Amino acid sequence: TQAKDTYISGTINNKGQVMTDAFFNHFQKIWEYKFQYGARLTSNDQFGDHLVYKTSLERGFFSKTLNIGATVATGFKAPSIYQQFAPEDDIGKNGNEDLAPEKSFNREAYIEYDYKKYSTRMTYYDMKIRDLIEHKGTTIGYANSGTLKVRGLELNQVLSLDKIKFSLNLELMNIEKTNNEKVLKRPDKIYSFGYQHQLKDRHSISLFWKWIGERYDYKGFDRVSLAEYDTLDFHYQFKMKHLKFISSVKNIFDTDYEVVKNYSTLGRSISIDLEASF
Repeated sequence: TQAKDTYISGTINNKGQVMTDAFFNHFQKIWEYKFQYGARLTSNDQFGDHLVYKTSLERGFFSKTLNIGATVATGFKAPSIYQQFAPEDDIGKNGNEDLAPEKSFNREAYIEYDYKKYSTRMTYYDMKIRDLIEHKGTTIGYANSGTLKVRGLELNQVLSLDKIKFSLNLELMNIEKTNNEKVLKRPDKIYSFGYQHQLKDRHSISLFWKWIGERYDYKGFDRVSLAEYDTLDFHYQFKMKHLKFISSVKNIFDTDYEVVKNYSTLGRSISIDLEASF
């Protein structure tokens, strides 16, 4: 058997919001079972004391080629300083001093298979967030908008062939909110595909494609749809002993899309970076 305990504590003063955290984590391995549990106590001078926990159990089969596991966790998230106190601007309202913190409960179960050059993981999750914080348009600003329930299925696959690696990720979600309102800025479908190629010992290239499904946002009092979109990125990397050269072209096809209604997003962009290590 194996066992490990971890203790962490600290205090953060974030522009008037003081938070003190104490964290405990325990890991235990017995035969093919891995058991882990932890808890965090957060003391917030605005929102009081909150205890959250996370526990997980995993069982390996066939010399750990196949793993099956489950996780249960709770969460607490205080409103940020910006969400509480951001001033009203020319567009409309922002901050709200009466916000309540978000509290969450999450369950997930997964199965993963890893054999030689292929690995896959499928995860089902069920998440509930109370007092969800959203920006509800320029006439309201940030507000608590009821309870959010998300049930989802996520599939991740990786295939490695010598110097080439392919990755595929699919995520499908069923999202429900109080009074059947549309959830803001959260897609119910996300697909992505990655390709990496090690050309030589020092040269590599990669492509990354991502598709984001339809989302919703506010325009004044009106709830509006944000269209689905996809982007394609390219990266080139060259390594030497102490130097790394990275060149990227993001959004190759200069796709026009919105993350927030009426706010422009970055189109095609080219970047060159040089990193040195000594």
